[in-house]
Amino acid sequence: MASHGKQTKKKELIKANVDLDPTSNDANDAMSHIEQFALTEASYVIVRLLQRFDQIENREPETFVRHNQTLINCSGNGVKVRLHEAPRK
Repeated sequence: MASHGKQTKKKELIKANVDLDPTSNDANDAMSHIEQFALTEASYVIVRLLQRFDQIENREPETFVRHNQTLINCSGNGVKVRLHEAPRK
């Protein structure tokens, strides 16, 4: 009977850990759908850019990379590129 008590305690601990797991929450499941949609949209835009332009040239005069770190990490002075349109097929 002692092992039954240990198994029950172990199951309770596992359940408590799952309940604290942010990825097992219904609200986060809904968020993952939103994130999936955003990734799909971003992928679509990237594919369309790659289909239309055959060259992307770096136009940044500085070699030192500046970051603007807040909640997200982005370029501190923008992204300067030149796109060369691919010939139409």
